[in-house]
Amino acid sequence: MVPRTILLVISIHALLLASCARSQGRRLFIAIGSDDWGRWSNSLPVWPNMEARTSAMLEMGWPSGGEPMLSTVEGEEDLKDLHAMLSELNRNVERRLQVVLTPFWVVGGPDFEEMRGTGCPTKSTCEYRELLWHNSSGGHARSPYNRLFVDGLWHPEYHGRSHFDTRAWVHYLREGDKFSRYYFQQGMVFYDLSPRGEEQGSGKGVHSLHCEYMSDDVRFQKTEEELRAWVEEGMRSFSSFWGYRSRVTSIPTHHAPSSVGAILAEQGMLAVEGNELDFVDTIEREEVDLDSWWQLGGAGAVRRKGEEARERLSRVLQEKDFVALQWHAQNAMSWTYPVEAQQLLRGELVKTVEMIRREFPESVFVTAGELAELKVKGWSTECWHRKVVVRCYRSDPLEWRLPKMSSLCPGQFGEEEDLLIESLVGLSPPLRKSVEEGEIIHLMPEAEYVIRAAAAEEEGEARGERNFVMRVSSSAHESFGQELRVQVAQDQLGRRWGSKGRGMRRLTWGRLVSLTMARRR
Repeated sequence: MVPRTILLVISIHALLLASCARSQGRRLFIAIGSDDWGRWSNSLPVWPNMEARTSAMLEMGWPSGGEPMLSTVEGEEDLKDLHAMLSELNRNVERRLQVVLTPFWVVGGPDFEEMRGTGCPTKSTCEYRELLWHNSSGGHARSPYNRLFVDGLWHPEYHGRSHFDTRAWVHYLREGDKFSRYYFQQGMVFYDLSPRGEEQGSGKGVHSLHCEYMSDDVRFQKTEEELRAWVEEGMRSFSSFWGYRSRVTSIPTHHAPSSVGAILAEQGMLAVEGNELDFVDTIEREEVDLDSWWQLGGAGAVRRKGEEARERLSRVLQEKDFVALQWHAQNAMSWTYPVEAQQLLRGELVKTVEMIRREFPESVFVTAGELAELKVKGWSTECWHRKVVVRCYRSDPLEWRLPKMSSLCPGQFGEEEDLLIESLVGLSPPLRKSVEEGEIIHLMPEAEYVIRAAAAEEEGEARGERNFVMRVSSSAHESFGQELRVQVAQDQLGRRWGSKGRGMRRLTWGRLVSLTMARRR
């Protein structure tokens, strides 16, 4: 008779072999999304630093008791650290297993300076004024945001336009909400979130700034036409800023009527992550977020939850071929986190990627847009800086007529440019030749290609020499060979924060930084 312990060992071994057998020879497509990049507002405070958070707690407390989360924004050093982390993750790694991040981008927020001009925060004339990235920061050519894009480490998609209910906020400012007014003066958005007796059971909704698509405070819900105009302008801003049209979105706080899907589809959206909406595909998410666990339980909780997330993800990858991970932007930010937390949170993502590469070596890391296309039709195109990456994972060859590149990627190609196609993986011998718009290209299974503007190699644009940068201690900088006079006053540099002093470290005095000051053209 075989001992029970031996039978148990044999059973476990058999399960492991079966698990490995399922993953061998099977392609898995994995996108890593990251919500809330580019934002400086939310229905809850987005802190410029810990000093601002501590000061607010001392002066105002927290309306519902307890403490707020550590929500903050990305700084220049955060972007550089992210670039270094992703670059190191991809060093000496085969192309299919190289990680690319999809940051879901918020295109705008309140222009506190302009709003003060309307009487905010205390007068009845107070009105919302919007500051959009595309018309306040010199277009999409700026560093270090653009460096991540040019180097193929991240590919942004549309997230939202404000990330909170702007109508409700203005109303609360006008009617004297003390939290709304206090935080406005600090260059932040917030409101009195404690329950209000006169509204309980009234059917009027709740006192809330949640959210830009569907208002908790129903008095401020946008009509369908207003929603359509809101989305159209937001997506136009995204395209103007990044140089291509967004194809996948993540809904701010996952709070929207299903009917908004029709509006998104009209704008060319293929899919939405984490929501079920009309007329667009749904891509489920696997959360690998750990930043909140730092505040709730410290390093031990982060490590424990990280292990649990990887175990859960391993089981999911045994069954699903198309998987979207969510690694929130807060995991990459530093203004409200100690160094230990920064290293730990980023390190947990590294462990997750290494686990996938080790246990599922046939995986392909893709952008959110590529994941949506591959899921539906087995091949994809993705716009990058002066090039298009084509991935073909159909079971049979595909004949594809090369479209007009200035239509496919409006901000990346000019009219009738000379083009080159080059195979990246899957072809032997490798392919490299000139192609023309309208020409039929034969795409082979399990192969990837790049189509680039021939002039890009000569111009050196593939290395991003044209990034739009400035030295803050100077009064001028060069942009595409032109001198642009810039008034470097603290009030201008603080305009995004709405105060002259707070958040100035974001632009880092005396160093090369992106032109994110609010400069209207």
